[in-house]
Amino acid sequence: CDKEYNFSANYPKGHGDEFHDWLRRFHPDKHRLPIIRVSGGNRQDSSFEGALPLYDGLDEMLAFTNECLESSSNKLQRCLLVTLGSVEVIAQLRCESIMYLSVIVPLRWLAGKTHKLAHRDRRERSMGKALDLLHEAFVKIRSDPSLLLKETFIMNIFKPLYTQLPELKDYLNYYREEK
Repeated sequence: CDKEYNFSANYPKGHGDEFHDWLRRFHPDKHRLPIIRVSGGNRQDSSFEGALPLYDGLDEMLAFTNECLESSSNKLQRCLLVTLGSVEVIAQLRCESIMYLSVIVPLRWLAGKTHKLAHRDRRERSMGKALDLLHEAFVKIRSDPSLLLKETFIMNIFKPLYTQLPELKDYLNYYREEK
């Protein structure tokens, strides 16, 4: 997808520039998350990070690709249209996007800010509380999988930490609403 839809893609068979022009013409007010390439690297969460921009822009990508295929035949675009439009891929992108926003972003913040939270009496061992909350949430999800799609549940896994760490709450509100 990076090679086909990314604005900065220099892949000769990609259509990043055309897609960008199409978006400006038909969706000028749409804020678009940049598609990132996640095929390399060693972070285990990178595919989850890459799912969010795909899921967010999927309708526009599919509409653009379908429009392109009406005027010409392109095997790569046909493959993308079929694959990205499948229920299985859409479900996977949705779940990975939810996991990214509800689990990975808060844990990254907590892990990255531990050294700056001494004034809150937070140290490296304090991560155990976050992991306990995560474990409890996923035990509940195992018994009731619909909780994964219930926003009030999944986006508040770490809510018990908000009173001790108002910075976490502020960051998550910023990340989810403004960023």
